[in-house]
Amino acid sequence: MHYTGVRLSVIISRMGYSMLIVACVCVVALFLSRSVGAQQEIGLQIAPAILDVSARPGQQTETSVTVTNTSAQPIAVSVMMRPVAPTDEALDVASTQRYDVSTWVEPSLSELVLGPGEAQAVSIRVTPPADAVPGGQYGNVVFRVLNQSDEPDGSGVAVYREAAAVLLVTVPGQLEEQVDIETVNTQAWVFGGAVDQEYLVRNTGNVHVAPIITTRFFDRDECRS
Repeated sequence: MHYTGVRLSVIISRMGYSMLIVACVCVVALFLSRSVGAQQEIGLQIAPAILDVSARPGQQTETSVTVTNTSAQPIAVSVMMRPVAPTDEALDVASTQRYDVSTWVEPSLSELVLGPGEAQAVSIRVTPPADAVPGGQYGNVVFRVLNQSDEPDGSGVAVYREAAAVLLVTVPGQLEEQVDIETVNTQAWVFGGAVDQEYLVRNTGNVHVAPIITTRFFDRDECRS
C-alpha cells in the first residue's frame, strides 16, 4: 500500500469554527510589526506571538510579552487589551462577550518609552472572576506606537501603527476538547505535483485545541482492492 501523509496542525478557538481564527490574528500581528518599519522607519517586535496560560477563578496568574524597538530612534508605546474579533458571522454579541478575556487582564505598564534597540518585558496579569466557568477565553495584547502622527494623511484615514500578541487563557475544570471536520475539499485528479486541500473544522468543545489532521491518498487500483 502506498500513500502520501499530510499532517496539518492548527489552533482552533472556541469562539467560532473559522479554521484559523487564532493563527490568523498572529499572522496579522507579525505583518503589522513589519509594516511599521517599512512605512515609517520604525521597527517594533513582540515575542512571543501567542501567550497560553492557565488561570484559576479568583487567582492571579502572570505571563509576559517582550517588546523590542528595532529602529534607530526612540519610540513611545502604549499597551492595551482588545477582544479577539471572531470571523464567524453566525456568532452573536453574547457569544463574543462570553469568550472575551480582556476584562480579566491588566498589563503592568500602560505606556513605555524604548530607546534604539531596547527591549522591555511587560507583565500581563490575568485574574478570572470567582464565577468564571471552565474553558477557553481569548484576547489581544496590543502595543501601539505613540510618537508618530496619527492624523489623516489627506486620504481621510488615520493609520495606527501597532502589533499584537494573542492571549489564550484556560480556566481549569471540566474541559471538553472536541472538533468536527465539516467539509473537505481536494482535487479529484492529480497527475504529479502538489495537492491542494481545504478543511473546515468546527470546535465543538469549550476550550481551544491544536488538532493534527492526517490525510492519506491512494491510487485508483488500491481503492478497488
